[in-house]
Amino acid sequence: MVIVHSDRALEVAQQQLPHHHISKVLHPVTSTDAAHGNASDAAPLVLVAGQYKPERDLQLLARLGPELTRLGYDTRISGRGWPDVPGWTVDSRFLTETELEAELSAASVLLMPYRNYFQSGVALRALECGTLTVGRRSTFLTDLYGGRSDLLVDDDRIDSYLRAIGTGIERAGAGQLLVAYRRAVDISWQSFLATDGASLISE
Repeated sequence: MVIVHSDRALEVAQQQLPHHHISKVLHPVTSTDAAHGNASDAAPLVLVAGQYKPERDLQLLARLGPELTRLGYDTRISGRGWPDVPGWTVDSRFLTETELEAELSAASVLLMPYRNYFQSGVALRALECGTLTVGRRSTFLTDLYGGRSDLLVDDDRIDSYLRAIGTGIERAGAGQLLVAYRRAVDISWQSFLATDGASLISE
């Protein structure tokens, strides 16, 4: 059996592994409530976190960084392997778990600049830290925030990203979203364990 955490991953896995039984369940999160750590008197921090991968959209970041700076936001990229990106302060090194949690807690919003991806553990860690994520609409982010969320971006226009980032910074309620997602996770795994999980145990 293969377990995936998004509808997009399920679609690709079914294509690539036609003879395997594949189940989608939501990615688990901590049972601890979110506690956001960004200081209210600090400039809003837009953070990109995690190691560099070819699917990261450097062109988007290069277009977006100067605009965010113009609006008075701090912009930071933290993670191993990143090149210099205009408009961003880049800390290109491996982050320990403690450092990653501190970065995510201090951020006003996490930006996820992927062209293509299945799910993001960093976005889930951000939500656990009380920080919302902005990114291109995907089945993963739809599961995380709901299909009508204005944190999801449907095009490559800079003003669309600026609007979503502004929403993420201004909005309080990451804790409520974490509670709602955690409830959906529990339902997802309970359903899996009652069906596919039971068949695994019997085997």
